[in-house]
Amino acid sequence: MKSVFFEFIKIGKFLMFYEIISFMIGIVFAMNDGPRPKITDVIAFNLQYICGFPLVLINDQYPFFLDSGKAVSSNQILLMWGVNFLCQILFIYIIKKMFAFWRK
Repeated sequence: MKSVFFEFIKIGKFLMFYEIISFMIGIVFAMNDGPRPKITDVIAFNLQYICGFPLVLINDQYPFFLDSGKAVSSNQILLMWGVNFLCQILFIYIIKKMFAFWRK
């Protein structure tokens, strides 16, 4: 049980780092006065469909739900982010265990 907990922590750190770096790269490329580079479309796809994977299936506007014009409280934002983060950790953990099982 203890090793599973530490495995979740390790996967969570990796996901947090990946999402923060992806978001920062998106900001760097989107914040210019000229025409948008083509890589911003790739970064936007990454943020929406890869970093927001399980919940984007339910709501197509998931990471950018603030654009809907409806008032969203910070509790709802944290809840949605937390659920998405836990789903991603579980998904990666299950895939990792499946690959470990198939290697044997």
